[in-house]
Amino acid sequence: MTIADSLRLKHPDLVLIDGGDWGELGGNFAKSMKLLRGMNALKYDALCIGRRELESVLWDSISANAGFEKALVANLQTTSVTNGKKLASHSVRTIERGGIKVAVISAWLEDTRTAGGSYQILPAENYLREKLNEVKKADVRVVSVYSNKNGSGSTLRAFTAKFPEVDAWLLAGGSGREMSSITAANGALIVGPGDRGRELAFLKIEKSKDAAQRRAEFKTIILGKWVKDSPAAKLLLGSANPRNEAATSSAAPVASTNRYIGNGSCKLCHEQIYDKWQETKHAHALETLAAKKEDKNAKCLACHTTGFARPTGFGNAIEGVELGSVGCEACHGTGEYHVTSGNRNTVVSNEALCKSCHDAANSPKFIFVEYVKRVH
Repeated sequence: MTIADSLRLKHPDLVLIDGGDWGELGGNFAKSMKLLRGMNALKYDALCIGRRELESVLWDSISANAGFEKALVANLQTTSVTNGKKLASHSVRTIERGGIKVAVISAWLEDTRTAGGSYQILPAENYLREKLNEVKKADVRVVSVYSNKNGSGSTLRAFTAKFPEVDAWLLAGGSGREMSSITAANGALIVGPGDRGRELAFLKIEKSKDAAQRRAEFKTIILGKWVKDSPAAKLLLGSANPRNEAATSSAAPVASTNRYIGNGSCKLCHEQIYDKWQETKHAHALETLAAKKEDKNAKCLACHTTGFARPTGFGNAIEGVELGSVGCEACHGTGEYHVTSGNRNTVVSNEALCKSCHDAANSPKFIFVEYVKRVH
């Protein structure tokens, strides 16, 4: 029995939603399509479309094939990559469980990264007001919000305050941190974002029939190796799972994308090491520069941050990734491929690597066998 099955037994009115970015990295259409079909086999009720899915041009197939009404493309105006025509898309899904109607709406806020040529983002506020008017008779309204601005609490609170009828807001797009929740002024929950694929957010929403009273609870369910595979989805997902591909070769394959993901992602599996690292000088390396007013000095930043001047490193990090310290990836290399594949491809710290920063000029008393004990 899977986690989803056991939850459904205990909560027959359960609605299963994914907010987006469940597709394969690098825009791999074939793998992303298998993931879509696998999640359909798991009986997800709504699957929102994020940037990963757009890079995979999934919306062409979603629009052309019946049975994919669960995939919500939000306030995106999409164009077919094959014939240039505008595509019809679903952005709202209403699910009924035990006489309760739950409306799920997918919405994109402004995205500051370069938009793809095959889609454009329509104004979010007008779009969401229109969709909420369409689901006035729903008992519960859940909005999945996708944006690279999800980490901005003040921006998000100002936006959500305009829609008091929404019962829960799900932030999509993993941030490398554990899922968390805040309660909006009107009692609605704002949940996420978490590190993709590592945990489930379980929301319990209770309302009076006249909607005068509302109470919401939130908790996370951490996923690990103890979680059983779904027989219905296993065959579909098996060939799309990087773990299986890695097992067929004695050498770790080179990842097409391997970005910095920050210490928050590492902490999810290595919490004790993370806690010890926090007590070291490495964890406060950028702070020492700021105290000396050298935090703009490129020569110093190279050794007091993680991945400085590199793609997705400090200064070029993806949204929500903190690299302002000498973190795990400064010594062990970029972590995205390690996290997504489970392959032990991380760099083993050695004396030469340490001495690239702890040289005679900056660390004249450096002795590798002694200093390495202080790292974590």
